[in-house]
Amino acid sequence: MHKVSVIIPVYNVEKYIDRCARSLFNQTLDSIEYIFIDDCSSDRSMEILKSVIDEFPDRKEHIVIIRHRVNTGQSGARRDGMVVADGEYLIHCDADDWVDPQMYECMYNKAVQEKVEAVCCDIALEYSNRTRILQIENIHDDHQLMYDCIVPISVEYLSLCNRMVSRKVFERTTIEPFEGVNMWDDVGLSIRLRYHIKGTAVINKAFYHYNRLNNESTTKRPLMDRIKEQTLCIEYLEDFFHKQQDYDKYSRF
Repeated sequence: MHKVSVIIPVYNVEKYIDRCARSLFNQTLDSIEYIFIDDCSSDRSMEILKSVIDEFPDRKEHIVIIRHRVNTGQSGARRDGMVVADGEYLIHCDADDWVDPQMYECMYNKAVQEKVEAVCCDIALEYSNRTRILQIENIHDDHQLMYDCIVPISVEYLSLCNRMVSRKVFERTTIEPFEGVNMWDDVGLSIRLRYHIKGTAVINKAFYHYNRLNNESTTKRPLMDRIKEQTLCIEYLEDFFHKQQDYDKYSRF
């Protein structure tokens, strides 16, 4: 078993996959499993990825590549990666973003030291001419924060890419991404995970770099397509809340 499994959906990111993969393979933590899901890319993404992999022979045996026969979208890619992941902790990385070299070692060590089921770090939003840091304030327990995060939708609290979660959480629940929800797939998964997570630690360092320049990303799709999936996500979450014993206590949200 690896200490950490990193799940990376790949779809038409030939401009960015080189930087992403190098940042992942240059991690200071040795015990990492890398799970790349090729979601039917039609560009050179996988060719470039394989070229980078060849430069890191020590990482090869820890790399899993899943190839989809049909495009499932980000939610389906994440789901399939989660199914095969064997790490003590799971975390996601978008293939157009990149991470600092010490990210996963620092987060894993923090989880072990604090004996928590999740660790979060800050996020750096990367634009062409500036960087904006989104800092997490760990002011509530996870259960309360689950509700507080709903309005507004906050990237730093709801991204899957700056949150490392213990596999124990997935073993005692049936949580997986909502099928067909690619816009807000992270929102739907993160909010439900927070309901079940027992303890979160925070590292106030922006290890994760969120690329805001990719015009092909899910967040840049046609507006109505995004709204339909966001609405579906909300409906699924409402159903989830209704099934919880403490729904009445928080129904004002």
